[in-house]
Amino acid sequence: MRIFLFLLLFFFSNNIHASNIQNNKECITEHVKIDFNFSGAGNSTCEVISSDYIRILVVPESKESINPSPWYAFRKSKNTKKILVELSYGEYEHRYFPKIKKTNGNWEKINERDILIKNDGKNVLINLYPSKESQYISSQELITEDWYEDWYVTLKENNFLRSKIVGYSVQNRPIKAFFSKDIQKYKNISICSVVPEVDKYIKKTFLNKKNFYFIQKRFLKSFVHSSVNLQQLGIDRIINVLSINHLFPNKEDFIIIDLGTATTLDIVKKNKYFGGVILPGLTTSYSNLVELASGIK
Repeated sequence: MRIFLFLLLFFFSNNIHASNIQNNKECITEHVKIDFNFSGAGNSTCEVISSDYIRILVVPESKESINPSPWYAFRKSKNTKKILVELSYGEYEHRYFPKIKKTNGNWEKINERDILIKNDGKNVLINLYPSKESQYISSQELITEDWYEDWYVTLKENNFLRSKIVGYSVQNRPIKAFFSKDIQKYKNISICSVVPEVDKYIKKTFLNKKNFYFIQKRFLKSFVHSSVNLQQLGIDRIINVLSINHLFPNKEDFIIIDLGTATTLDIVKKNKYFGGVILPGLTTSYSNLVELASGIK
């Protein structure tokens, strides 16, 4: 059967000692509550420094993570006083500019005047102002399990699909799969994945079947020029090289433009990957342009 896997991330404060309740997943003071008890919150914890100063310890969800910039997301309760939130990355570093979900449901970048990046990105201070309701602050707009669940429901309305929980992530979140019955029309299926929890299930379930192949970087070295660091190159970009060579067998020099979450431009010379750039995706670029250019709607 065919399987589709979807996975469902002024900097002054009052130093007066705060009477507070504090634990790993929420910090409460007389002025505000910060918590991570919601879908998409990641693996952060917090500690109270003072009544209007809370430090968030940002860590990746998996020790095997290769991203030096862990995901962060937290919820701030309604508050009547400006508070200071610090993102502390430890051995990691800051990359994603914080965004806040406004009362109208839209996500916006926090004003740069309210952000201070220190210690080469190891610590980030954020001013958060009074609000009449709780607000979400995150690395990127939150697309959570609920969003995916709605998508699943839509897909299941097609009679040729059925869903099944095939395992759980390191954070004990369900990994769902969709199956269809038209697998016979495919001679071979190559699988490309960068999620360790899914990789294990795929290997266990499918690699004993003769027409399933698990793509690995080390087998694609011949498609990458020796000047390129293979460890830092996403396997999806190498797959683009294979695809373009297959689609245009009589050509050997290309510029590949991939429009996804990010926009990538890659150079292929004599059927080998020579390098490229990663740019913000179309949605991100459009959102930032509308937000920062007042004359554009």
